[in-house]
Amino acid sequence: MLGAGIAQAHEADNPDRPINTVDGTITVKVNIDGNQIGAPLGLTKIDLPSIKRDISINPTAVVEGIIGRDGAKLLRGNTVQPELVVPINVTGNAIAVLGGKAEAHSSSVTSASSGGGVETDGSEHPVAGNVVAPQIALPVDISGNAIAAIAGRAETHSSSEVNAATGGPISTSGEESPLAGNVVSPQLAVPVQVTGNAIAAILSGAESNSESKVGASSGGDITTTGEDGALAGNIVAPTAALPIEVNGNALGAVLSLPDSNSTTELCAEAGGDRTTTGEDAILAGNLIAPFVAGPVVASGNGGGVLVNADADNSSSTDVSATGVTRTNGEEGVLNGNLVSPAGALPVELVGNAVGAVSNVDAADEQVISSVAGGDRFSNGDNGLVSGTVAAPNVTGPAGALGNVAGVLLNGDAQQNNTVDVHAGGYTGSSGNDAVIGGNVLQPSVAALTPQVFGNTGGVLTNGETHVTNDRTSTSGGNTNADDDAGVVSGNAVAPTLAGPVDIFGAAVGAASHLDTTVENSADVKAGGEVKAYGKDGLLAGTVVHPAIARPTQVFGVAGGVLTHADALTSNEVSSVSGGNTVTGGEEGVLTGNTVVPSLSGATQVFGIAPGVVSNAGTTASNLTDTQAGGDHTTAGTDGALAGNIVDPSLAPPVQLFGNAVGVASKLDAEAANAITSMSGGTNSTDGSNAAVSGNVAWVPLAGAVQAFGNAVGVATNNSAAATNDTLSETGSATATDGTGGAVAGNVINPALGPVVQVFGDAVAVAAVNDALGSNVTAVNAGGDIATAGDEGALAGNVVRPAVGPLAQVFGNAVGLPGGNATGVADSTLESVVGGSATTSGHGLSGVDASVPVGAGVQVFDIPVRVLGQALASGDHATSVIVGEEPAQALVPVTDPKLLGAVELPKLPFGGQSRAATNALPLPVELVQLPKLPALPKLPEVGGVAGQAPALGMIDMLRMFKG
Repeated sequence: MLGAGIAQAHEADNPDRPINTVDGTITVKVNIDGNQIGAPLGLTKIDLPSIKRDISINPTAVVEGIIGRDGAKLLRGNTVQPELVVPINVTGNAIAVLGGKAEAHSSSVTSASSGGGVETDGSEHPVAGNVVAPQIALPVDISGNAIAAIAGRAETHSSSEVNAATGGPISTSGEESPLAGNVVSPQLAVPVQVTGNAIAAILSGAESNSESKVGASSGGDITTTGEDGALAGNIVAPTAALPIEVNGNALGAVLSLPDSNSTTELCAEAGGDRTTTGEDAILAGNLIAPFVAGPVVASGNGGGVLVNADADNSSSTDVSATGVTRTNGEEGVLNGNLVSPAGALPVELVGNAVGAVSNVDAADEQVISSVAGGDRFSNGDNGLVSGTVAAPNVTGPAGALGNVAGVLLNGDAQQNNTVDVHAGGYTGSSGNDAVIGGNVLQPSVAALTPQVFGNTGGVLTNGETHVTNDRTSTSGGNTNADDDAGVVSGNAVAPTLAGPVDIFGAAVGAASHLDTTVENSADVKAGGEVKAYGKDGLLAGTVVHPAIARPTQVFGVAGGVLTHADALTSNEVSSVSGGNTVTGGEEGVLTGNTVVPSLSGATQVFGIAPGVVSNAGTTASNLTDTQAGGDHTTAGTDGALAGNIVDPSLAPPVQLFGNAVGVASKLDAEAANAITSMSGGTNSTDGSNAAVSGNVAWVPLAGAVQAFGNAVGVATNNSAAATNDTLSETGSATATDGTGGAVAGNVINPALGPVVQVFGDAVAVAAVNDALGSNVTAVNAGGDIATAGDEGALAGNVVRPAVGPLAQVFGNAVGLPGGNATGVADSTLESVVGGSATTSGHGLSGVDASVPVGAGVQVFDIPVRVLGQALASGDHATSVIVGEEPAQALVPVTDPKLLGAVELPKLPFGGQSRAATNALPLPVELVQLPKLPALPKLPEVGGVAGQAPALGMIDMLRMFKG
């Protein structure tokens, strides 16, 4: 029964030899050559032995030796075929100790391959045609490394190439069989590259010069079937391409001289398509296929204690662990389910200069492409717990690059980084006429792993860094769960989150001189459109699709204690999360409901100059576009608890930028900000002739919380200048219908538009502080609503409280004892909260309840003088519309004579004010300031290394003083 009538598993070289079910090879190829050791005291150089050996293990011979050929025949059709390829290259390394000297020269090419695939068959036979076939390529290159210790001197000149290839297609079948045609096949490409490193300790010198190429490929397509079977045609195929790279680092200690020069290339590929089916079967055609892609890179770093280290590395890395996954559980039980997570997660520790009492230079250039997974397809029609897909997606990258940090360090870092990562793709399933079938779970996360780059800091440190960082990170794709007349079927849960999360371009230290120049670009996308259908179903066609696009960043901070710091940074980010949703719940129960919260905007701190007894300047530009969610379409016509929408749409950026704050310091902060935040879209549904259907809870919140262009200090000379251009928008319109329905077609729409801004304000205590702020902000929360409740019961009602709070403090100056403060600002604000509503009906249907509340305060153009000088200019154009009406209580607070120049405030409890002694001379009245001109564009990142950033906007303040 176990073997009769089963096709051959693998062709043998000898035709007289019986067909073997245990095959494959384990291949280890060793190349050790051109390595040298410097003997103590420099007496001689020792060339290490050359070893070139191929080691091959054939599991067939091992098994036959244990159970004999006849025993092997009994397992025919079930096959174990491992393919492991491990070429090991150790060439051109030099080691010198105890005064020895070593110099290695080497050029090598090492390659190994095996495999060719597996073909067997277990159809119509129990416990037959199963395959266990791990396919692993693991090339190792250790070359061109120089290691010296205790007055040693090591030098290398190396060129190497290492390649490993294994695997191939796998084909079997478990059709009409129990426990047959299953496949377990991990497919891995794990190259290891350790090249061109220079390590020196204790009065030693190490110099490496290295070129290395490494390639690894593993896997192939896997095809089987479990149709009409039981526990048949299942696939478990984890797939990974995980390179490990340690190249071109220069590390040392105790009066040593490490110097590395490295150029590397690496390619790692794993995987293939996976296809099976479990039609008309039990526990068949299920597929587990995770995909993971790296790499992990530690290259081009320099560092140590009491060293002079120099690292120079250039690397190109191409990584893919990919494949399309397909299965089918139609008319089956626990069939055709698919679990296929995908992660593309490069990790980088590159181009950093770190040390103590040292001189360290690090230069690194990285180009990385990392792709994981692919499209997924399943089908659970007419099945039971079938056709379900779990397909989470995660993308990076993460890492630390181009940073300088230390104590008593003279450090310089140069980094160019280009990374393109992609995980997952389209995911679709179907659950027509199924029970718990065709559901999809697909969370997608993009660029939430943090990057820290282009920062410089330390104690008693002279640090300079220049970094260009360019990222593209895409996670997931569109989602489709198609279902009609199903029970707990065709539902889609697809949360999406998009970053990035960054800390970069900071120059912060103690008793140090620091400069940083960083240009950052990030294009991030998570998920896409989501579709699901639940017509005529029960608990079907539901969509849960929260979408968050929220860059979180800190950059361009310059300052410290007893420090001279300059930062020049630019940031350009596009962050998109989620997309449109389409479903339907007509004639169903608990069908076609949609829960779609969305959050866009950003949390950012940039262009800040804080200091204590310091001289710091920062120039930062920020261009950020974010979009979360999209339009939402469903229907609950003739249904019950169907076609409802819950849509909180939030789009408030929270930002702190272009401020200078300090004590006993000279601080200059200049920032330009342009941000677009879009959350949600239109809502369309229908609850006519239905019960508790077609209702919409729509909560749009747009606004801004920002503080920018403020100068505050004690015993300081601070200048702050910032421009702000903000657009915050949520949704646009909602349409539904409750005609002939019960508790149907209702809309609850609390629209919120909070704006809180503080800009262009100066506070000086024994200081000269100037602030300049220019603001253009547009807010649009909510939109028009259309519904109807004719011939309905509690139908077609609209409840729409609209609240537009406003708090702005701008263009004010506070001169406290001995202070000279100048605050100049202009503001243009347009805020529209809520919209119109159209409905109809009688009695408790078709009611429009609108409660607009527009209130706020604007504090501007106020000079406050308390034994100091203050010059203020605030100008504004403000329009706030709440619920189609102008704001009812928008209070301006502006009075240029709050306090006289020589007048103290009245004392409490009846005390009398007195004239200030030694009053500072001030003009009797403020001269009316001209309207603030347009601010110039920030300079592009670049320029001559070490130069302080240009602060052209700050100079404009001078024209307002006199």
